[in-house]
Amino acid sequence: MITRRTLLAHLATTSILGRLPLGAMAVASRWDVVDFGATGDGRTLDTVAVQAAINTCNAAGGGVVYFPAGGNFLIGTVYLKSKVTLHVEARARITGSSDMLHYGTDTGINPYYPEPIDRCLIYARGASGIAIIGAGEIVGRGSEPYRPVPGASGRDAVQRPMLVRLENCERIRISGLSLSHCGAWCIHLKNTIEFRIQHLLIENDGQDGIDIEGCQEGLISDCQLRCGDDCIALITSSPDQPIRTITISNCHLQSRWAGVRFGPASKGNFEDIIVSNCIFYRCDGGGIKLGMFEGAEIRNCVFDNIVMDQVTAPIIILIATWPDIGSPDANRKMMPVGKIHDLQFQGFQVNTGLAGPDSRPDQNGTMFFHGHPDSAITNVRITDVAVTFAGGGTMEDSQRRSIVDMNQIDYRQGGYWTDDKSLWGIPPAYGLYARHMKGLSLTDVDFSFTKRDFRSPLALFDSDRVYISRFSAQCTSGAALVTARNCSDLVLASLDSQTKTVLLRLEGERSEQVSIIYNDERRYTKLFECVDGAKTSAIQK
Repeated sequence: MITRRTLLAHLATTSILGRLPLGAMAVASRWDVVDFGATGDGRTLDTVAVQAAINTCNAAGGGVVYFPAGGNFLIGTVYLKSKVTLHVEARARITGSSDMLHYGTDTGINPYYPEPIDRCLIYARGASGIAIIGAGEIVGRGSEPYRPVPGASGRDAVQRPMLVRLENCERIRISGLSLSHCGAWCIHLKNTIEFRIQHLLIENDGQDGIDIEGCQEGLISDCQLRCGDDCIALITSSPDQPIRTITISNCHLQSRWAGVRFGPASKGNFEDIIVSNCIFYRCDGGGIKLGMFEGAEIRNCVFDNIVMDQVTAPIIILIATWPDIGSPDANRKMMPVGKIHDLQFQGFQVNTGLAGPDSRPDQNGTMFFHGHPDSAITNVRITDVAVTFAGGGTMEDSQRRSIVDMNQIDYRQGGYWTDDKSLWGIPPAYGLYARHMKGLSLTDVDFSFTKRDFRSPLALFDSDRVYISRFSAQCTSGAALVTARNCSDLVLASLDSQTKTVLLRLEGERSEQVSIIYNDERRYTKLFECVDGAKTSAIQK
C-alpha cells in the first residue's frame, strides 16, 4: 500500500516539489515552540525556546516550527536552518527585542552602507529549503530606541536590526505574513538562489521593504509595501554576484522614496529582470530608479503594465562613477564607468501629482535619462505610455542648458546627494529629459500637464539614433514640441502637438541627419527652427 508519506517522498525526488522548500509541502513533523518552553506572553524572552525548536526540527530531517495563535513571542536573534519552516499562525506574533544584548553579532555586515544595520532578528547562512510562512505577524521595534550593548560605541552603539536576513541560501520561501516596524530593512536576501516572496504586507516607516543583493532566480509577487525608504531595492556588492532572472509582479508600492530601485551598490550586473502589473502610489523619490555607479551593467530588463499615481520622476536612469561604496577610506578610489542597455518600458499610466519642477532629478516630475559621456544609455524602448505631469516650468527653465554632465561631478564631495541646488538645475523638459542616449525609441506616447509649462515636452541632448513615432503632447504656445541639441540620426514621425507651435527646435553645430516625416504641417506654426549653430541642411523633410 502506498502511504501519503511514501508518495510525498517519491514526489520530492522525482518532480518539481523536490525543488520547493519543505515548508511548502504537507509534512507530518511539527514542533510547537510552546512545547520547548516559549511563553508567548510578550514580556518573557523566548529566544532559547525558539532556537531549541529550530535545532530539533533540523536534526530530525526538517519540518515545521510552529507559533500558535494568541501568542506574542518576544525574541532576539534566532538562526534558521536547512529544511525548517517557521509557521506563524494567524493571530500569532513574533516580536523583536529592543535590547541589543539579545542580538547576535554574527549575522553579516553591510560595509557598503554607512547605516548601522548589521544585526537582524531571523538569520540564516548557507541554508537550503527554508521557509517563513503563515498569516501572523513579525514586528520589530522601529518606533522605539534600541538599547545598545553597555560600553558599545560608534556603529555598535546605534545598531538597528533587520527583521529577516538570509545569506548564501537556496530554495527560500517567505509568504503570507505581515512585517512591520523594522529598525532597518525588513527583508534582506544576499547571494541567494531560487527564492519566492509572496503575499506579504510590509509596513516599515523607517527604511526599505525588501532588499535583494546578488541573487538569482527569484520572484516577488502579490505584496503590499508601505515604506519610509525604497520599497524594493536590487543591489550588487561584488562583480562575482550579479542579480539575474528576477520577477517583480502584482505588487502595490507606496514609499517616501523609490518604488523599485536598482543600485546604488552596483559592482555586479543586473540582468534579465521583469517588473510587471504593479501599482506605484505616492512615491516621493522616484518611481523606477535605475542607477549604475560602480562599473557593472544593467541590461535586458522589461517594465510592463505599470500604474503610477502621485509619483515623482516616474522613470529615472543614471550612469555615473562613484567612489567605491564599500571602502572605508574617505579618499576611496573612483569606480569605472558602467553600462545600461536594452530596456523596455511599455503599458504605463502615470500621474505625477504635485511633483513640479525641482533641481534634483528624483524630486522633479520629469522623467530623467542621463548617460555618461563615455557610456551612453543604449537601446531603450518606450511604448504605450501616457503621463500627466504637474507642469509649472518657467520660460527661464525652458532655456536652461547648463545642467552638469556626469563626468564633471566629484561624488566624493557629496555629488548627487548634495543640497546645492545649482549642481543640477531644473531640466528644460517637463516630460522627458534625455542625454547621452544611443538607440532611444518612443512610440504611442502621450504627455500632458495640469499647470501651464513653458518647457518642451521632450528634450534630447547629445544623443544618437533616436526614433519618435506617434508622440502626442500638450505644449504651451511658443515652446517647441521637441528640443534637440547636438543629436544625430533623429527621426520624428507622425507627431501631434495639442497646441499650434514649432515641432522641432534644433540646436548645436553637431546636430545632423534629422528626418521629419508624416507630420501634418497645418498643425504647426512651422516644422522646425535651427538655432545656436544648427544648420538647416541637417534636416530632411
